Amino acid sequence: MLLSIIVPIYNSEVYLKDCLDSILKDLNNNTELILIDDGSTDNSDKIYCNYQQDNIKIFKNSNHGVSYSRNFGIKKATGKYVMFVDSDDLLTNGWYKKIESTLKEKDIYYFSGKCSNKNLSKNDIIERIIGYPNSDVQANFSAVWSKVFKKSFLLEHHLFFHEDLINGEDLLFNLSVLSKSNQYQIVPISIYKYRINFTSSTHRFNNKIFATNEKFLKEFKKELEKNTTISNFQKNEYYNFCLFNSMYIFIYRISLLSDKKERRKNYNIFNEVEYNNFFRNYKIKKEYGALKNLFIFLLKNKKYETASILMKIKNSIGTLKEAKTIMEEN
Repeated sequence: MLLSIIVPIYNSEVYLKDCLDSILKDLNNNTELILIDDGSTDNSDKIYCNYQQDNIKIFKNSNHGVSYSRNFGIKKATGKYVMFVDSDDLLTNGWYKKIESTLKEKDIYYFSGKCSNKNLSKNDIIERIIGYPNSDVQANFSAVWSKVFKKSFLLEHHLFFHEDLINGEDLLFNLSVLSKSNQYQIVPISIYKYRINFTSSTHRFNNKIFATNEKFLKEFKKELEKNTTISNFQKNEYYNFCLFNSMYIFIYRISLLSDKKERRKNYNIFNEVEYNNFFRNYKIKKEYGALKNLFIFLLKNKKYETASILMKIKNSIGTLKEAKTIMEEN
């Protein structure tokens, strides 16, 4: 078996059929599809149960989260390589031939039609995984999809997803995998279409984001400290960039609350030591963009409600007001 495709499923009834159909177009005897229902409460099971064949494996678990499902999938996979597909996304036509013709014993393959540079260094890829603004590549390197991993390499180095995180788990996984390997390849071909869904859980308030982000930052710092290919200056820059983005995400999530009192309860997060230290040393960086700098300026000066209202206005403008989903090809 050459390839195992792992698809975690949780309340995916709206888009699941399109996702599975896109995979089945090129699924063959050299590939398997692993579907992992993570305790769905909708009609997802009525959809995926229509897909019954020898190279499709279906597992039903109680709800543990997407990271648990991906780790479960890695352990159940029989393919030499594994890849991950989100249940609301699609694979492009002819995906199997594109992948099969590329695999040459590397540990990691990064597929993207948005990246024409095949000669990115390890540090270049790290910046793109982090999303650091020096990067001029529009491809999504931080997400786990649109990549193919050698299964034996993952198991040998015990490379799995952090199951106690609800944000940043893809980024950490990609950093951990890359840190263990010098055998990787950039493939300037698109195999993946991802859906930006403005009604998804990432666009709703969940106060667990604060605690899980603290864990993410600790793990992110550990990954940076272990890395010997980047300077201490770069490590500091990357960590501060993630702090910067964390606060921007926080004010976005808080702005989703309609009740002013509820919003005020959550503003205390910006008074924690880590963020106060950031504010104390923060200097405007034009590469972060004027809007993000404005939000951080407001938070630094404790203008929380102003920042929240501005965020609500921002998210009511243009396509975000009308569109519920947008498909993009990586």
